[in-house]
Amino acid sequence: MFKYSFHISLLLFVLFVKQANAQEKYTLSGYVKDAQTGEYIPGVAVFNEQNRSEGITTNIYGFYSLTLKSGNYTISFTSAAHNNPVLISDGNLVEFKADKMPVGKGEKDASFTLFTIEMKDVSDTLYLYTDGYADQFGGTNGKKFKYKQLQQMLLANCDKRLNEQQEIFLKTFNEWKGNLEQVDDVLLIGIRV
Repeated sequence: MFKYSFHISLLLFVLFVKQANAQEKYTLSGYVKDAQTGEYIPGVAVFNEQNRSEGITTNIYGFYSLTLKSGNYTISFTSAAHNNPVLISDGNLVEFKADKMPVGKGEKDASFTLFTIEMKDVSDTLYLYTDGYADQFGGTNGKKFKYKQLQQMLLANCDKRLNEQQEIFLKTFNEWKGNLEQVDDVLLIGIRV
């Protein structure tokens, strides 16, 4: 069992997964950004906690690419969001209770909860997102998109490749928004091992 730590409390990891060699290896790649400034962060370690020799450091542009053998993985992460991270596995949606506190200085002086989940299948997908998608006004009545509709959309498309999901989610968002102004930042991250 491998364990990966993706700490999203101060950083946003945007992960893209592609198959590298038939069913034998997979590549995790993406960028590490500062959540407040949006700047890319060089020198961040992304690694297998049980075998730290399987790891990589982000380059001067904050980019990393790590190729691993296929198998079952355990992913650990923290979520500095007011939205509950969602795991979709075998067609079931599981929400993880988010810590309701800011990344920077706030009223609470506590650590973020560390979640550990087992990714059992290459179709298991972990989603992290801001409130921007669900809070966007649009549709025929100018109402909010809402979290329930967002989660239904995730469930309906979780079996598709991540790049296909990206196209569907972007198209759905733009069609929903129509000519209305975008009300907030929108971030939707899908992680699949």
